Amino acid sequence: MKENIKDIKPGIGLGDLIFGMNKDQVKAVLGTPDETEMQTFSEEELDSIEIWHYDDFELSLSFSEEEDWKLYTISINAEFYTLNDEEIMYKDIEDIKSKLVGWDFTDLAYEDLSNSDGPSQKLISSECSEISFWFDDNLLSEIQWSPVFEDEDTINWPEIPA
Repeated sequence: MKENIKDIKPGIGLGDLIFGMNKDQVKAVLGTPDETEMQTFSEEELDSIEIWHYDDFELSLSFSEEEDWKLYTISINAEFYTLNDEEIMYKDIEDIKSKLVGWDFTDLAYEDLSNSDGPSQKLISSECSEISFWFDDNLLSEIQWSPVFEDEDTINWPEIPA
């Protein structure tokens, strides 16, 4: 694994991957993705996203058309990654809840999303930090996050180092 992409930084990125980077900047950090896919959510203009998958890193990155194809969402599901210097993937939901409270995530929302496709799926999210923690069988299975919004329409893009 690449040490330069190990640290989860809510609202900012993942190590050297910073929200707001363009595709070329991301390729300079990670190289060419193993797979890409396009998704469009409606027939409205500018709502497409391009998702890049990096299999070796168990990492997916989304670029938003609405945001000029900037890096917009990061999803990970490997033990390698850390939040506040701790590996938290595949830890128990109660352990993660207490860690998040201790790390001053103050606006946590809890949802039980269990259904026939995912009989024991749960979600803990923080709107202020734009981060979601997905659980299967009460174990953390995926973390997904985005840049933070200043208000309903304005993204607080982090500064990208030169």
